Amino acid sequence: LHFRVTLYRERKKKPATDQVDAKILAVLQKHGDLSTKKIADSIGRSARATRTRMIGLINKGLVIEIGTGPRDPQKRYTLAKNP
Repeated sequence: LHFRVTLYRERKKKPATDQVDAKILAVLQKHGDLSTKKIADSIGRSARATRTRMIGLINKGLVIEIGTGPRDPQKRYTLAKNP
């Protein structure tokens, strides 16, 4: 009988972000939870480009998506509590 144990180290530093990501995070910090359109208007990007950025920030653990499903028209985004 054999088994394997995999230990993961806890991430101590924040994931790398560029200027556009930093603008998005600043807007969310200032205004709280916002829709894709509001974020896009605030940073001067299209809604589609902003959605792509939001997916990246969610995958990095910096932003949380609030909605009932992937196509929820009322979907909003907020900062993660402990990025």
